[in-house]
Amino acid sequence: MIAKPTRAFTRAVAKLDRVEQILVFKSVERIKIGGGDIGKRLTGPLHDCFSLRTGHGGRLRIVFKLESFQILRLLTVGSREQGMVYIQALQVLKEVER
Repeated sequence: MIAKPTRAFTRAVAKLDRVEQILVFKSVERIKIGGGDIGKRLTGPLHDCFSLRTGHGGRLRIVFKLESFQILRLLTVGSREQGMVYIQALQVLKEVER
């Protein structure tokens, strides 16, 4: 499976400390192997996307979308606090679909 990160995902990972970056990259590899069988399917406007816990104590979420059988779009990664990662994922998804 080919992972295609968005600019927002790349920027968000760059802001993390080195240890959490490694955890995010390991989680991305798990997603690439497991595909749609890993993560939690989201609801509402992000119903086509999935979320996976990662980071120290699962404080971060990776939001991704399976665009086809072989393409994985990494939308964003961030803290779940106040749902900001999901708001950002919705904005990124709108940009990607243009």
